[in-house]
Amino acid sequence: MLRHAGGLRIDHVMGLFRLFWIPHGSTPAAGTYVRTRADELLAIVDIESQRAGAFVVGEDLGTVEDGVRETLAEHRMLSYRLLYFEPARRPSCRRWRCPP
Repeated sequence: MLRHAGGLRIDHVMGLFRLFWIPHGSTPAAGTYVRTRADELLAIVDIESQRAGAFVVGEDLGTVEDGVRETLAEHRMLSYRLLYFEPARRPSCRRWRCPP
């Protein structure tokens, strides 16, 4: 996909950090978050995007844990946010990374 399209959008990028598991036959109240090996997953995405010369955009709906956006930036992953879910709904270059 990266080689042919030049880019990839990862829907719900928090899935690289944690997943919500619900035991079979149970209700969501019985579920829990299970952490993944985010650094390893991000390293794979990083390496594959470099090999393909492609960019990666991670969708973050404003409900990510502290440090996730910084970690994505360390792996050169762009952020895709929905203004609707942002606490301050007016765009600001102080809050968001803006082009120079």
